[in-house]
Amino acid sequence: MISLKNAELKDIVNMLVYEDPDLQTLLREAINNTDGDGVENSITKAKWDNRYNSLVKVAKKYKLRFGKIQRGNLWQAIFIVGEDNSVYVFFSHQNLKNILKKGKCNHYLKLLNFFNKHFKNHKPLVEQLELPLNVEKNSELKEAVLEEEARKIVSMLEKEPSKVVVFAFNKTVISTVKAYVFNNKHQAIWQQDYTHLIDRNYTFTLTADNIENEKQEKEAPINSKKQIVKIKKFIK
Repeated sequence: MISLKNAELKDIVNMLVYEDPDLQTLLREAINNTDGDGVENSITKAKWDNRYNSLVKVAKKYKLRFGKIQRGNLWQAIFIVGEDNSVYVFFSHQNLKNILKKGKCNHYLKLLNFFNKHFKNHKPLVEQLELPLNVEKNSELKEAVLEEEARKIVSMLEKEPSKVVVFAFNKTVISTVKAYVFNNKHQAIWQQDYTHLIDRNYTFTLTADNIENEKQEKEAPINSKKQIVKIKKFIK
């Protein structure tokens, strides 16, 4: 079901569970909470922004297309497009479970499953994950509206996605990453565990064969010592 190359798949899997050890320190400095005694309402969003932006780096590294999914004014998500025009979206396993239980019919995951209509006759998994779609029976008009909303999400593509694949990860003491494909009836018809690709000592390398680090092109060499800019107050 997944057409990603091994290196592409491994980087995506590891980026989903990797946590930047400096992220919390840098965030605390930015929000004036270096001692940790204040509030950190933005930490969850900061972790997701870091994860999504890291996935963008992966896409750029392998020259894969990517796009943004706008969720109102409060949230943006990233999808990656494979060479065969497959679309890959990303959730924590807990978020995916919440969508399964109470997600709205216009949630972007449910909308994107319209592009998996060619899997409608596939037998659902025995251990079935199902996305209940709360659309009135015989409401062809409403389904048409939802399908149009799905097309808007991937409007950057010249043609419809060949399929939509969901990556779901669990970040705990033992991290896991699985991939799922749902049909347009919102039933899971395929899943694969990619936990074995997680590298406990993973480091992301932006450069690869014939790929230049875009930062090296834009940034001048920096002295190894951190430069500190002092703000002087002038009193008249």
